[in-house]
Amino acid sequence: MARVKVHIEVVERQVTEVKADLEVMEWKVDGLDTQQGWI
Repeated sequence: MARVKVHIEVVERQVTEVKADLEVMEWKVDGLDTQQGWI
C-alpha cells in the first residue's frame, strides 16, 4: 500500500506542475492579447 500511496503523490505532483505550466501559458497568451490590443 505504501508504494501505491507514493505513486499517487508523484502523479499529483506531476499534475500540479502541468497545471502550473498551463497557467503560465495562459498568462503569456493573455499578455500577448493585451499587447495586441494596444496596437
